[in-house]
Amino acid sequence: MCRDVHHGSGDLPAELDVRVASAALFGVGLVVAVDWLVFQPDRDDADVEESLPAVVRRVA
Repeated sequence: MCRDVHHGSGDLPAELDVRVASAALFGVGLVVAVDWLVFQPDRDDADVEESLPAVVRRVA
């Protein structure tokens, strides 16, 4: 996994496949949404919105 991204600057490593990365982010969002709707439908929207960026940061 590439770690030479300058956080906050918007720079991405040259070897990053943007299509794969965008599909992966879409998949993460989709899984979180389905999990929320199926297993935790009473969970607050704001709580779900706050947790998604934290998951993406850990994966990245």
